[in-house]
Amino acid sequence: MNSLVQKLKKSKLFTSFNDEKLSILLDSISYEIKIYNKNQIIAFEGEPISKIGIILKGCVDVQKSYPSGKLVSVKRLYEGDTFGDVIVFSKKEEYPSTLLSMDGTEIIFISKEVIIELCYENKEFLIKFIEEISNQVVYLSDKLKNISYYTIRRKIANYLIEEYKKQGTLKLQIDISRKEMAEKFCVTRPALSNELMQMRKNGWISYDRKSITIKDIFIIESLLT
Repeated sequence: MNSLVQKLKKSKLFTSFNDEKLSILLDSISYEIKIYNKNQIIAFEGEPISKIGIILKGCVDVQKSYPSGKLVSVKRLYEGDTFGDVIVFSKKEEYPSTLLSMDGTEIIFISKEVIIELCYENKEFLIKFIEEISNQVVYLSDKLKNISYYTIRRKIANYLIEEYKKQGTLKLQIDISRKEMAEKFCVTRPALSNELMQMRKNGWISYDRKSITIKDIFIIESLLT
């Protein structure tokens, strides 16, 4: 039980719980823990969903399928991340994407009914749950914004401006890999790299593995108009 408590505390839903309180909570609710091997499907797109999942260990790849059979990686989920928390309370109670275990993955599943009970009985949990759903909405909003910028250059420019607003400096620390950035923009990694190199050649930016420096903020802003 102590091991489960420590793993579950990595979830934003339970950060306000101390060990004793979380242990008592786990004793009072029903849940299911499943372990998945590398490249094992956790859920297929379109499958019914009645529980939320919290990753206790490992990594999950969220994939979108197309009629041609092509699979596109939408995002990665890691220890402490939650999935299904938005969809399980919608009218369309089915997985919107396929979930694939990237390595030995351990997940705790908690039913919708238990989540409702926890929200009703525990104000701290309710606040964290609403925050988590709100963060998902913000993420989807940002994703749609990137899709609306139909060129790679405009997607990069929007990302740089948003990071500039957050960090308050022209030298931006980048905490995602080029692969993750390409997935965020819904483009291929080579296409992203080519556009970054062209923007550097134009003198608009410079970059290394961990940072991107905006050389001309006015040019970057003008790309969005």
